[in-house]
Amino acid sequence: MLYVHLAWRNIWRNKRRTMISIASVLFAVVFALLTRSMQLGSYDYMIRNVVRLSTGYMQLHAEGFWEKRSIDLAFLDQARLREQITGVPHVTDLIPRLQTFALAASATGTRGAMINGIDPAAEEAMNGLAEKVIEGSYLASGDSTALVGEALAATLGLELGDTLIVYGQGYHGLTAAGMFPITGIVRYPNREMSSTLVYLSLSTAQELFAMPGMVNSLSVMLDHPRHQQEALEGVRAAVGDRYEVMAWQEMMPEVVQGIEVDNAGGIIMIAILYVIIGFGIFGTVMMMTLERRREFGVLIAVGMKRSRLAVMATTESLMLSLLGVLSGTAIAAPVLVALYYNPIRLTGEAAQVMLEFGFEPLLPFSMDPTIFISQTLAVLIIALVSTSYPVLVLRRLDPVTAMRA
Repeated sequence: MLYVHLAWRNIWRNKRRTMISIASVLFAVVFALLTRSMQLGSYDYMIRNVVRLSTGYMQLHAEGFWEKRSIDLAFLDQARLREQITGVPHVTDLIPRLQTFALAASATGTRGAMINGIDPAAEEAMNGLAEKVIEGSYLASGDSTALVGEALAATLGLELGDTLIVYGQGYHGLTAAGMFPITGIVRYPNREMSSTLVYLSLSTAQELFAMPGMVNSLSVMLDHPRHQQEALEGVRAAVGDRYEVMAWQEMMPEVVQGIEVDNAGGIIMIAILYVIIGFGIFGTVMMMTLERRREFGVLIAVGMKRSRLAVMATTESLMLSLLGVLSGTAIAAPVLVALYYNPIRLTGEAAQVMLEFGFEPLLPFSMDPTIFISQTLAVLIIALVSTSYPVLVLRRLDPVTAMRA
């Protein structure tokens, strides 16, 4: 406590210099926390959207389906298979889908469409599809009706109650043709998605494509993303070589690459901030050391050990840095909490880019505790490195020369 007391008094000898040093650390920490929180929040949001809207954390399908997307690469949706997968720790839900391309037609035109045979209840639990219905009502299991994207309905001149004609190729080359009343219209931010999507209940799609009891994918949801690798290994062990099990990173490599590139840029920016913090702390420590050479010389001359002086100088540097970190965290934390619960809504070109990827144009923030821990540790490490200067000065200091200065 004596060292702490002396260090506290020493750093406030020159209040202006101390306040400037604390302010430099404070602003750098605030900016680093905001930047990192925004980056990690954006990554989490992107991954959550990919997982919920598309693939799940992993997907099970027949070997080669993901590459060929052939309707013939399907399998029976058996109760035993489901039990094997849901018995794996951390697996919470299975979402069956039967997906293929076909022509969607009306009295006024035709358009290529992605036909999605879904379990309405499972799909709603996974991605909240019912909330995207802007007109009409959501599908019920076994319904012989269709949900269509808003842009597709506009292109084909369809409204609620009109009939959608679906024509395509069924299982093993059979002709698939059907007429379905439109029970609801779905809105997606991405116009391309909205212009191609058609949803049918799973049983209706199986009947249409002559695939009773069959699906071409089972999407797997987990209780938490951190358990993905463990669950992936468990599912692969449970189903053996009969099926191909792919993590979302394998199915969406462009998303992973985008995150990695952006993260590298963010790390470079944070590194620049750390360099600024380092110069600020080092400059303060150097000035404090040079101003007190005479004091150090007197203390060494009267018998104080150099090691104790080094400990006191280190304590001063750490205390100065800690004050800046704590002040910056105290300012940034409430701002991050507010942004976490009220993400920024983007506009202009940035919003358009996100819409093209099918994401709502939001800029979310993360409250991951590791963000705060990593920034604190980084600044304290910089402070420890900066103390090497006064330690070297004290080791080489000649008391007589110092007292004459």
